[in-house]
Amino acid sequence: EDFTDEHIADREIQQILSNTFASEESAFTAAYPGAWASTVRVTLDDGSCNLATVHHPKGMPANPMDDAEIEQKFHDLVDGVVGQSTATDIIAGVAGLSGTQPARDLAVTIGTRSDAILASGS
Repeated sequence: EDFTDEHIADREIQQILSNTFASEESAFTAAYPGAWASTVRVTLDDGSCNLATVHHPKGMPANPMDDAEIEQKFHDLVDGVVGQSTATDIIAGVAGLSGTQPARDLAVTIGTRSDAILASGS
């Protein structure tokens, strides 16, 4: 919903975009792909500045997400498509897979439930 045409056309979003500037930092580019660095500087109306640099964003191998963060991200991305209950069931199904168990049955279950939800318009 954050990237819909309507949301991006919002006056407040356009105000933020008009005050946004991006540029390449050659040292960061040279460090890629070993690091995915970026710096963000926010200048407030009073002229004060907040600056933060991250060399290894959350979710990258050097800064992995824990299981709870992965599950939350999954819910954030999937709940709106298949519903929270199905998303929770998918997480449980994946967690229950053994190293030798085929994922086929889980994939069939996911596909069947997703198709039913999408067909119902929910």
